[in-house]
Amino acid sequence: MAIYYVSIIGYILSYFFISLIKQELKIAGDGLFVGLFVTIFGGVSAVRTLSVGTDTETYGAIFSLIGTNHDLHDMLTSKYPLYEFYNYLLYQVSTSPQIIIAANALITTLLVGIAISKLSSSFFFSSLLYITGYYYFNSMNIGRQFLAAALIMVGVAYLLERKVNLFWLFEFLAVLVHSTSLVGVVFFVVYIIHWSFKKVIVFIVSILSAFLLIQKVMPILLMIFPDYALYNGENSVLSLASQSNGGQIYVYLLYLVITIVGVLLLNNYLNSRNKKFVFLNLIMIITVMLGLVFSKQILISRFVLYFSLFAVIYIPNVVSKLTGIFRLDSHERFLISNNFNMMIVVTMLVPMTVQLVRNISGVVPYLVFWS
Repeated sequence: MAIYYVSIIGYILSYFFISLIKQELKIAGDGLFVGLFVTIFGGVSAVRTLSVGTDTETYGAIFSLIGTNHDLHDMLTSKYPLYEFYNYLLYQVSTSPQIIIAANALITTLLVGIAISKLSSSFFFSSLLYITGYYYFNSMNIGRQFLAAALIMVGVAYLLERKVNLFWLFEFLAVLVHSTSLVGVVFFVVYIIHWSFKKVIVFIVSILSAFLLIQKVMPILLMIFPDYALYNGENSVLSLASQSNGGQIYVYLLYLVITIVGVLLLNNYLNSRNKKFVFLNLIMIITVMLGLVFSKQILISRFVLYFSLFAVIYIPNVVSKLTGIFRLDSHERFLISNNFNMMIVVTMLVPMTVQLVRNISGVVPYLVFWS
């Protein structure tokens, strides 16, 4: 477990060192930070043995099965054809299951890093929240879905840049990796609506009403996603019931407090061109409402993942907007924003540690594949 804390400390120290180099050489952009993020956290995930992550061995077995027994027809008729083809190509490079574990880890971390660099007001704090929010550790377990979720994150980044075609490209790729990413259509619907305060209220009421219908909708969801029938309850190996016991419910409560602050600031941006802040608020409303109400429903939690990932981008943006309402000079605003963000990151370390101690997602003990 110590490797995870060492990685965080190493990342923080390296980040500040790179910041000094960027400032000295006047290098713009977050490219170096994305590279650091992928190198440290993607690297740690990539070299883990198959025993790290509850479903990691399963992904290794699927990789071997695809490489040895599947042909073009099997891939075209698969529920996740792109993921099968991707496995098949990697099998031509190496027959060791370690290659799919490493590729999933590096590609997912890279995509998340790119999305953060495009959307967040602070790459540093958003990247740390991705770790302390336990997303990173869950990515070592449900790797295929996280790959799809990361694709959607990048797609949404392009959507908010008004590059709609690129959004649909990434959404399409995500669906070919994991069927639950069909939920990505919600992001487009939220984006195209011209929001007013009344529409936001109707939006919240609509979600609350949907809660009352969820048990009737559940059979339909299971028809669309039959593979998740075994998760329809509280007895799965990885469930939000166990995650809540590990402190995840407290994370959602923290998200709720921050979202309330964001909603209070929202009225200042509804009629502006800043669609990103309005969009992120609505996504977080979905996240906290579904996350809190269905904290013990694993099937719903798989859908919530696509929305909750945006918390790592939303939180620094809320802090930035909050400090912006006060009459502060740029230096004061910078210091106060950083202090607020760091307090949140440190707070998130508590449920992260509890979940690691409880070994949520099976990431403890950590072992490298050559050990």
